[in-house]
Amino acid sequence: HILLIEAAEHLPSWVDDDVLQGGVGGPEGTHNRCWIVDGKVHLIPPTNKSKRDPSSMKNKKVDLLSRREALIELVDAFHKDPDGSSTLAPTSVQHAIEHRINRTDYWNN
Repeated sequence: HILLIEAAEHLPSWVDDDVLQGGVGGPEGTHNRCWIVDGKVHLIPPTNKSKRDPSSMKNKKVDLLSRREALIELVDAFHKDPDGSSTLAPTSVQHAIEHRINRTDYWNN
């Protein structure tokens, strides 16, 4: 979640959108949806099944994803597209996080 805070202004709209609007319900819903693979940030968006069947999401405030479900989706994404572009976070998110990491002085703390 710390990385996502640094890139908050650049995150896709589904991160903050309400579940009934096809989002994950804000920061709590991003749990297990943010991964770093080969030095790049990957975000697992909500599935289409949630968008197709709003009645199943009716009483949910957050679209939670278990670690197992997340890893399965991430591996599937890389099988379909070896560079992982379907889950790769936008360039602006990558740059915001890289900028924050680069200005951190780990040696003098």
